[in-house]
Amino acid sequence: MKVSIITPVYNRELYLSKAIDSVLNQTYQNYELILVDDGSEDGSARIIESYKAKYPEKIVVISQKNAGPTIAKNNGIRASKGELIAFLDSDDFIEPNKLELQVNIFKQNPHLAFVYTGYCIVDTNGHLIRTVTPDPKFSGDIYEKLWLIESEISGGTIMAKRKMLEKAGLFDETLRGAENLDLRIKLSQHGNVSYVNTPLYSYRKHDDNLTSQTQLMSSNRLAIIENHFGENGDRNRSLWKKVMANHYYKIGCESFSTMDLVVAKKQFLLSIRKQPYNFVSWKRLFRCMLGIRINLLLAKLKSNTNGDCQTSGRDKP
Repeated sequence: MKVSIITPVYNRELYLSKAIDSVLNQTYQNYELILVDDGSEDGSARIIESYKAKYPEKIVVISQKNAGPTIAKNNGIRASKGELIAFLDSDDFIEPNKLELQVNIFKQNPHLAFVYTGYCIVDTNGHLIRTVTPDPKFSGDIYEKLWLIESEISGGTIMAKRKMLEKAGLFDETLRGAENLDLRIKLSQHGNVSYVNTPLYSYRKHDDNLTSQTQLMSSNRLAIIENHFGENGDRNRSLWKKVMANHYYKIGCESFSTMDLVVAKKQFLLSIRKQPYNFVSWKRLFRCMLGIRINLLLAKLKSNTNGDCQTSGRDKP
């Protein structure tokens, strides 16, 4: 089973060589690495060409005017020849056995839509920040779970069947910052999902990572909901109500965390209208009614209490 690894590249000369080397060092060698230069203005193009000259049988190069990573990934998929498609951002890197372990799962379960893995979040110097392991409940049929439960699946860890990607319609090029979530949801409509319970991908965290832009994610989340369900949930009204309630609740929590209680109150009310028996939203709404001063006091008391508990916990033998 041939694997095509799609890597969009834009101004990543500091990290690109490590990303490419991590693919070249794979224990599974039936692959092609497709590097899509998205109009880089630094030394990335020079690095790409040097690797292409050295490994012409492994590396495919596509050059395009700057159009963003979503279009770059779609162009890479269309040019690929693999039965399986994997992804690697140009500033990240993978463990030597990543492809092998994921391909083995597909060989055992050929009808899966995609297989993901655990991953490490590292800083710009490659130092570990934290490790994320797969959640067992996100396996099998996960379509509704992806809508209703927060998931830490990383788009970079995914390996998908080409046929499933084609059915899903590839990445939505109108989205910016939520295209990975949208694709996971679309793929999960066409097949079950599995995972490798090992961190095989290292995601490099930057201050400018798109995934850290909360407001952008919120607007794109609503666009994804409308794309899947229609403007008024016509395609699956029962699930749509739950999804919209969850959407409003998330925005309410984001506003509550910055003490914007006016916006938070409005969002929790919208959530309750979609799901009147959602007691978590009622609880948050009540907190909004208390005002900023009391909420800050409650937060301080909670922080002090947690601190005491943590201290006593550390003192136990």
